[in-house]
Amino acid sequence: MPGHIDVSNHQFDVEDLRKLIKSTTNDLEEADKKRRDDFKKYEMEKKFEKEMRLKAINDTEERKVVQEEMEKMEAKHNAHEKLKHPMTKDQLEEVWEDQDHMDPQDWDPKTFFNMHDLDGNGQWDENEVRVLFKKELDKAYDPNAPEDDMREREEEMERMREHVFKESDSDKNHMISFDEFLAETQRDEFEKDPGWDTMDDEE
Repeated sequence: MPGHIDVSNHQFDVEDLRKLIKSTTNDLEEADKKRRDDFKKYEMEKKFEKEMRLKAINDTEERKVVQEEMEKMEAKHNAHEKLKHPMTKDQLEEVWEDQDHMDPQDWDPKTFFNMHDLDGNGQWDENEVRVLFKKELDKAYDPNAPEDDMREREEEMERMREHVFKESDSDKNHMISFDEFLAETQRDEFEKDPGWDTMDDEE
């Protein structure tokens, strides 16, 4: 029997809802923690595989060539423009213009919110927020470029999502309401884009 239901009471009341939200929130936080741990493990394995590949080459000249090739790929991946900070005016206006094909003069937070409330329930869920980062992530992670790792793109997107919910989801219900979004657009920080440090920048 789920822990959030009081079986002695046949009605689902406010207290049951509160327990359900708390239980769901704990599950989501646990899932995020597991994702971060799995990604850390993936990155360590990737690094280990690179080292083993180099170690397996006995010919010094050949090893040098392979190492230079690896470094070249890494440099190519890192040579992208600075990403915009998620949920700043600059970042959202880029979505408005390039993704939504709207006129920059017509920028309007309510219209933008409604356009991206894909299921029309008056809230942005985590998937609706993830879609907002697509253009930004394309700058650093191109699915057609061999030097760009799509697993890293996925993690970068989740880092952005976590950051946005931490900043904007004031009632911590894992949804962003229009009022919460509007409050974000009225903060001083909304107008200033400090840029976004990708995982590569932080290394």
